[in-house]
Amino acid sequence: MDVFLLGAGASAPLGLPTTRGFLKDFEPETEEQEALFHQICQLFSASPETIDIEAIFYSLENLIACSSGELKSLFNSGKVRQAFSYAPQVFNAQGFSHPWTPTNLEKGFASILKGLSQTAKELQISIKRYVLQVLSSFDPENAFELFFPVF
Repeated sequence: MDVFLLGAGASAPLGLPTTRGFLKDFEPETEEQEALFHQICQLFSASPETIDIEAIFYSLENLIACSSGELKSLFNSGKVRQAFSYAPQVFNAQGFSHPWTPTNLEKGFASILKGLSQTAKELQISIKRYVLQVLSSFDPENAFELFFPVF
């Protein structure tokens, strides 16, 4: 029995992109998605033309998986409280108060995290739509002709 292993680059002769550069023509649907997409690219020191699609999906899965429970454990560890413990006292109509209480911080971060997670879900869906569009644009007959000699 013969076994053939074809890598991701096997589709390149068909005009399909490899994992790097797959998203070079991708356009996010909203400003929030665009900002997140470019932030992830920067995280990997890449551009939309060179970012590996697997790195994007990995990052999005992690952002989607972030939960308020994880945030709560971060607060319970005291690390976030330590970072904001230097906040100055603020005077308002009720007198002096501390605006960066652990409760207020937790609510604020939870809100930000929830929005980021939602944007990550939407961006992931947009990229999957784009991938389907790109992959459906090639002629399977060309693949048969290209790989026929191998089999």
